Amino acid sequence: MPDILSTIFILLMVVLFAFAFAPLFDAILMITFRLLFAALRLLGLNLLASPQSTETQKS
Repeated sequence: MPDILSTIFILLMVVLFAFAFAPLFDAILMITFRLLFAALRLLGLNLLASPQSTETQKS
């Protein structure tokens, strides 16, 4: 029984921590996704562009 209570307490702390630092986590996620899309764009796998624009870039 104490294991269940401690698990619930830890989950509650994690949720409160996430709500307290939500803007920081949001900024980290945005930076991570921008770096990911930049890396994919460098590899020629531009997911955000239409196929016509990639064809014009190749030619």
